[in-house]
Amino acid sequence: MKNKFPIFIFSLIALGLVGFVLFLQPAPPVEGLVINEVMTSNGETLQDGHGDYPNWIEIYNKGTETIQLGGVFLSDNQNNLTKWQFPSVTLYPEAHLLVYASEKENTVADELHANFSLSAGGDTLYLTAPDGETILDKLDIVALPRDVSYGRMTDGADQWAYFQPATPGYANQLSQPLEEQITAPEFSHRSGFYPEAITLTLEAGEDATIHYTLDGSWPTEKDPVYTEPLTLTPETLGPDHEPTPLSFIPTASDELFPDWGYDRYIYLSPETPITRYPVVRAIAVKENHLPSPVETHTYFIGENAAHTMPVISIALNPEGLMDEDQGIYVPGTIFDQWREENPEEPVTGEVPANYNQRGREWERPAHMTWLYPPGYSSSSPVEEDQGEGEMVPFSQNIGLRIHGGWTRAWTAKSLRLYARRHYDPEHWFNYEFFPGYQGTGTGETIDQYKRLILRTSGNDWSMTMFRDALIHELVADTKVDRQAYRPVILYINGEYWGIHNLRERLDQYYIMSHYGIEEDEVIVINEPLREVERGVPSDLEDFDKDMRAIMGVALSAEERYQRAKEVIDLSTWIDYLSTSLYGGNIDWIENNVRIWRTRTDGYDPEADFGKDGRWRWILFDVDLAFDFQGFSYQTHNTLEWLEDKSDLFHTLIRSQSFRHQFVQRYNDLLNTLYSEAHVLDKIQQLESIYQPEIPQMVERWPNFKSLENWQQEVEVLRRFASERPTHVRNHMAAMYELGTPVEMTLVLPNPSEGEISLNTLDADILHQYASHHVFSGHYFSDLPITLTAYPAEGQSFSHWEINGEPYSDQSTLTITPEEGKLIRPVF
Repeated sequence: MKNKFPIFIFSLIALGLVGFVLFLQPAPPVEGLVINEVMTSNGETLQDGHGDYPNWIEIYNKGTETIQLGGVFLSDNQNNLTKWQFPSVTLYPEAHLLVYASEKENTVADELHANFSLSAGGDTLYLTAPDGETILDKLDIVALPRDVSYGRMTDGADQWAYFQPATPGYANQLSQPLEEQITAPEFSHRSGFYPEAITLTLEAGEDATIHYTLDGSWPTEKDPVYTEPLTLTPETLGPDHEPTPLSFIPTASDELFPDWGYDRYIYLSPETPITRYPVVRAIAVKENHLPSPVETHTYFIGENAAHTMPVISIALNPEGLMDEDQGIYVPGTIFDQWREENPEEPVTGEVPANYNQRGREWERPAHMTWLYPPGYSSSSPVEEDQGEGEMVPFSQNIGLRIHGGWTRAWTAKSLRLYARRHYDPEHWFNYEFFPGYQGTGTGETIDQYKRLILRTSGNDWSMTMFRDALIHELVADTKVDRQAYRPVILYINGEYWGIHNLRERLDQYYIMSHYGIEEDEVIVINEPLREVERGVPSDLEDFDKDMRAIMGVALSAEERYQRAKEVIDLSTWIDYLSTSLYGGNIDWIENNVRIWRTRTDGYDPEADFGKDGRWRWILFDVDLAFDFQGFSYQTHNTLEWLEDKSDLFHTLIRSQSFRHQFVQRYNDLLNTLYSEAHVLDKIQQLESIYQPEIPQMVERWPNFKSLENWQQEVEVLRRFASERPTHVRNHMAAMYELGTPVEMTLVLPNPSEGEISLNTLDADILHQYASHHVFSGHYFSDLPITLTAYPAEGQSFSHWEINGEPYSDQSTLTITPEEGKLIRPVF
C-alpha cells in the first residue's frame, strides 16, 4: 500500500514527542536509546520529501528520561562507528525518531538522512554514544523482502519479529508480528520452450497454501488456491475476449501529428487473433508467517513459439501497464484531460499523457526472464543442468519504466529496466547480456549492469529496426563511448511484443562499468538541456569555463588547439563527430549531446584512459540518420551544418593542426569503418538477423505493412552506404582546400617480417580491411599522409618502394598522395 505513512510524519510526531533544538553543552547520558525497527527494501511503504523510497531506521527511547541525541552516531561499519552523526534532537520517553538511510544530503525540513544505505540481503547497524566508542545498540539485520520491516515485537522489547505492514514512527504493537518468510513454491517445470502441452505441479512447505495467477499479475491471497495440477497450453485470443488482451488495447493517440509523418506510429490493432502463452506466478502463505517470495515462470508451448533471437519475458500487473489511470504504456486520463482542454492543438510526442510521466511514481514492479529458444547458438553461459525447455540463464524481479523522448508517444514504446533492492536481493543485473563486450576504458568483459533498455529503435520503428544499432556497431573498434546492442524478442504477460534492441542505459553506472570510476567521481552533462545529470550544479559552470578557455578571443587558432588538447579528449571527440557527420544524423548538436569527465582537479596526462579529467562525448540516439525518410540524405553537407551549429567545432577547425588531425582521421575512417564494402557487409549481417522475425512483427504491428516494405527500408541504408563516402570526401576537399581524392594502394608485409601503420590506422586495422594483403584507400592530393614501418623481432627495416622503385630508407615516411601509387615496405 503506497504512502501508508505520509512524509510529514515528523511534523505529527514533533507536536507531542520530538523537538529539534540547539544545544551549546555536550549531550547528557543516552541510556534507553535503542534501534527499534528497520526496513531495507522500501518499495512503497514510506516516501521521503524528495519523492524517493529509501531504507529507513527507527530509533526509540524506552527510558523514562528525555534524551538529547546531538552527537550520537549511526553506522553500518564496525570500523567506522562515527559514520553519521545525529544533529541536536530531543527524544522524549516512549518517542520514535526516523532516519532515512538514503546516502543523500538532507534538504527537506524535519527529515534526517544518513550518509549510508542498508542492504536488503542483510546488514549490521550500530548505534554509538557521543564518545564514538561505546556501542549503545547493535542489530544484525536479516535479509528482508520488499516492504517488510524487522523490529522489536513491542517497542523496546528484546524479542524481534517481521512486520507487514511496517510501523515507521508508530508503536510496533500496532501491527501483527510475523515469523520468518516461508520458502517459495516449487514448480515441476521451469520457464522455457516445450513442444506440446505440459502438466504443471506446484509444491510448498507443510501447512502452506499456494495462490497463483495466469495473467502476469502479482498473486495474493485473493487469487485462486492451487489444488490440482495445471494443464498449460497457449491461448488464441481476439479483441472481444474478456478481459481485453494487452495487444488489443490502444497505446497511442490516433491523432499523432501527420505533418511530420508521425501517423506511421499510431496504434493499429492486430488483424488476426493473438497467441498468449502461459505465465504462472505463485506465492505460498502460512498463518503468522511472512508470505513466500513470488515465483514466476513463462512457458512457450508449440512450434509457433520458435524464434531466432533470445527471448525476454516480462510479467507484471496488467493495470500497471494499460490502466487508464495508472498504466504507464497508454495515453490514459492525463492525455484525455489535456485533449479536452486543448481540442485544436496538434498531438506531438511531448503532450501530457500517462506515458510521458517520469520518476518512481511511474515505475512498475515486474519480473524479467531471459531465455534462449531451442537451437539458438550463443556464447553466453547457460546453466549446465538444462533439460528440455530449460534454457533460462537469467530471471529477476525488476522495476519497469517507459524510456525515451518523443517516441514515448509511438504505439510501441521503449522500456527501461531497473535492478533494485526494492524488488530483488540481486540489485544488479549479473549476466553477460552482450557476449564478449568489454569496457571502453578497462578492457574487461562487462557482466554487470544496473539499468538496461529495451529499445524499439526509436523513430526507426516500423522501418529497419536497426538504424541506430548499425551506427553503434560501426564504431565498435574505436574508443567512442557507445551503447552495446543485442536484438531480442519481447513478450509481455505471455503476449508477443516483438523485436526490441537490448541496450545499455547511459548514466553514471555506464561510466562505472566501462572505466571503473565510482559514481560520485563522475560528472555527466546534457549540453542542449543545460542540465547536470550527475554531479553538482557548479559542474555546468566549470564546463562553460572550460569551453570559454578554448574559445577565448585573445587566443590564436593554434593556442586554442593547444588548450583544447588539455580540456577535451580530441581523438575520441573526432571519432564521435565523424560518426554523426558520416551518418547524416539530423537529431544532434541541438539535441542528444551528453558529455562526461572524471572529477579531477585538472588534466592528468599520466592517468589511465578516461580518468584524466578531460571531457568526452557519448554517442546515442542516432536513428535519424542514414537517409531517414529523406531528411538525412547522402548528399547532405553535414560539415557545413556542423560549423554553423557548433561554436566549439567552428572555433577549432580554424586551427591548421586540428584541421589536419580531424580531416586525416575522418578520412581514415572513410577508408575502413565507413567504407562502402564494410558498411554494406554490416547491413547484410544485420538484415539476416532481423529478417526471419519480420513476418511475425507485421502480424502483431500492422504499421510494418509487409516484409517487402521492410526490405525496401533496408535498401535505403544500402544506397546511403554506397554513395555517402564520395560525397563526404568532396565536401571536405571543397571546404578545406585538400585537392582531389586519389586512390592509393599499400602492400602489407608478412607479420613475421614487420608491420606498418598509416596515419591513425594501426597494423591490425590495415590487415582487417585489406584484401590478399593489399590495402587500398582514397586520400587527398594536397594533404600528406604518414607511413611508419615496424620491423619484427630479429628483422630490420630496409626501405620503402613506390611503384616498384626504391624511395626512402627512413622508417617514417611522409608523402603526398598521387593516383595509382603502389607503396610497399621492404624489411
